Amino acid sequence: MTYDNGHGSATIGVTVGPDWTSDPKHPAGTDDFYACASRGPMTSCQSTVLPDGSRLLVWEGRVFAQIQRGADLLRADGVRITASTTSLMDARRETVLTEQPPVSLEKLEAIVRAPTWTARIDEGEASRAATTIAPYRDQRVASAAPTP
Repeated sequence: MTYDNGHGSATIGVTVGPDWTSDPKHPAGTDDFYACASRGPMTSCQSTVLPDGSRLLVWEGRVFAQIQRGADLLRADGVRITASTTSLMDARRETVLTEQPPVSLEKLEAIVRAPTWTARIDEGEASRAATTIAPYRDQRVASAAPTP
């Protein structure tokens, strides 16, 4: 999503999903992926194995003048949560529109460590959702179709 404080915009993103590091299409193992050394040059990076076996990576880096921050948690139950934010850069003018990302490293870590995230729902919740969520239909396609 885009965050705009009235003086410029920045991005904020959160993803929740299954562990993909064990997927054969991604040869890097969990140890390599969650190691700061494998991430390239960073302003700061901290990799931690938590007491329950979860892997946490919290980092900040720069791409030209743009600051990027992130937190990536692979929980012991296989759920992966990532949170990231960047300052926004106007590529055409090569200027930074926001000097700092809107979310600190501490807050990004708190977001991924929140116990409420899950990639799984129980059967009852799935049944309720099936009755209230309709399949997505692109209205632009339907309205652009020729009428007989």
